[in-house]
Amino acid sequence: MGKKDIIKSISYNQHKIIKDIADLYNDGETEFDLDITYSEGKFYGGHNYVNENGEKETLLIKQPKYKCDVAPQFDDVIAIDPWGSLPFDDASIQTIFFDPPFIISPRTCPSLLEDTNNNCKTFRRFSGYYPVNELLDSYKHWMEECFRILKHDGYMFFKCQPTVTGSKELNSHHWIWFVAESLGFDLLDEFVLLTKQRLISGKVDKQQHARKFHSYFYVLKKSTKKKIPYLNFMKNEEITVFVNSFIENNKGRKNGENLKYRNEIKPQTHVMTRNEKEKYFCGKENEETDGGNDFPDYTPPLSIMENASEELLKEDNF
Repeated sequence: MGKKDIIKSISYNQHKIIKDIADLYNDGETEFDLDITYSEGKFYGGHNYVNENGEKETLLIKQPKYKCDVAPQFDDVIAIDPWGSLPFDDASIQTIFFDPPFIISPRTCPSLLEDTNNNCKTFRRFSGYYPVNELLDSYKHWMEECFRILKHDGYMFFKCQPTVTGSKELNSHHWIWFVAESLGFDLLDEFVLLTKQRLISGKVDKQQHARKFHSYFYVLKKSTKKKIPYLNFMKNEEITVFVNSFIENNKGRKNGENLKYRNEIKPQTHVMTRNEKEKYFCGKENEETDGGNDFPDYTPPLSIMENASEELLKEDNF
């Protein structure tokens, strides 16, 4: 591979990124099986491109075999329900493109309906979600559906963009990785689409965050092959604390309720009573109780029970 042939992780041209994805993950074939957010089909067709050497090229991205959208604009596009199922059998599709909206805003917001200054062009063109949970839930829903219909070793190509809502940074690409890992996807690659121009909202008087001049193309693979074991360095009880901390700091909370830092959350694997230790680790039962267990319904993970030894029964180990 010559220097000019190196595929880079960044580009100012999304069609170049799609061609690079095809070269790396679809044997150079730019015809993908399915696009479930086809819209006007701007990804596809012939597109002029000037490479790093100043040479003009034409990138041809073929039309996908199947096209879907929640609001079809062409007769050959299959209509799908925003929260429905994809009309394909399990494990029947090899490659899927997904480019959902990323803006958070009420669809009936007066500033959108009365946008006389054309400040909301992006929302009017691509729509959006409201509230934030709708975006998170929608992304999760469609990732689950794509995972269902993908063949083993199939690919999902997910275009996404971080955004700001309610003066808070919404890193939706991190959420995508989290959901992908929980489903069994492997995040194989990440391409960054850069731009030199962005629409600037006229509603913002004081800037609080860096304006986003980039978006991502994630390459997700449905695979059972070896992955990076992100939790492998932790012991079982550390994993429990880690997961509980994530839940505690990301669940809905009432007004005035504060977050808990990780060191403030009780590790449930360390609060079992002596009698419970004997019952779970040695198969013994003792009707006496010291009443000191804060989590009476807690059952240790199977891996802990299988690997337990007499040494674990010592009081100074808990």
